Amino acid sequence: MLTYSPQHKAYRVWEMTNYGLLYSLPDQNVTEIKISPGTMLLIHTRQIDHVHLKIVSIEDGRVSKEVVAPAPIASCVSPWHIELLSPG
Repeated sequence: MLTYSPQHKAYRVWEMTNYGLLYSLPDQNVTEIKISPGTMLLIHTRQIDHVHLKIVSIEDGRVSKEVVAPAPIASCVSPWHIELLSPG
């Protein structure tokens, strides 16, 4: 389960079996999160000419890939694109 804590300015991922906290992700200008099986795509605040994208493992919060995409391309990112950006 994914929640946001404004007090800590962080997204938190919780285990569904016992509701224990798995990990926290700091809200470093994250404007949107898209979830796909096993991964999350963090979309950061759009700049004039680019946007920073980060692919994170849902299991442990490990960053598997970071991409700086041109702004026109980044505006149409969907969960399907996570598969294209994911390593492997």
